[in-house]
Amino acid sequence: MERDEFNGRAPGRDVNFHGRPAAMQESETCQERVDAKALTGRGTRPELRQLEAELDRLEQHMDELIEASKRVHGGHIYLARHLRASTGYTFLRWREAGGSKRHLSWELAQQMYSAYQQRTRSWYAQLSEQAMKANDEHVRLRKEIRMIRRRLIRSERAVYAKAIPGSK
Repeated sequence: MERDEFNGRAPGRDVNFHGRPAAMQESETCQERVDAKALTGRGTRPELRQLEAELDRLEQHMDELIEASKRVHGGHIYLARHLRASTGYTFLRWREAGGSKRHLSWELAQQMYSAYQQRTRSWYAQLSEQAMKANDEHVRLRKEIRMIRRRLIRSERAVYAKAIPGSK
């Protein structure tokens, strides 16, 4: 005996999981069939989540740069993360090690590490370049996220209460 015949299904007939024909199931469920491909998530929300995840990865990379700058034995400067509380803008900046711990401009930091030996000087230059690229990328990602959020707010549909039948 074939397996389909044993389970009560005729070969080639479309049935649901209860063994009833699929056409019968649709009329009994009070639900319309939905195009499943329409719900694949290709809107702005997945794009927003992707950009936010990319921003998180970038901030982790910034933390790695900070830790690398602090591991230099005898270094007089290190990278520090700064956060503008009003806007949430995060950026890397050179800071002086030692007593004053003042913030340094990129140019002043370059003057300071240019006095180091060639190998250390080139390492600091690479680190400084990576930090500036990370800052630029952070600005770009935040701008894209802000634009998508604005688009989402504008595209949200207004929900109005329906009139109750029989009342005026």
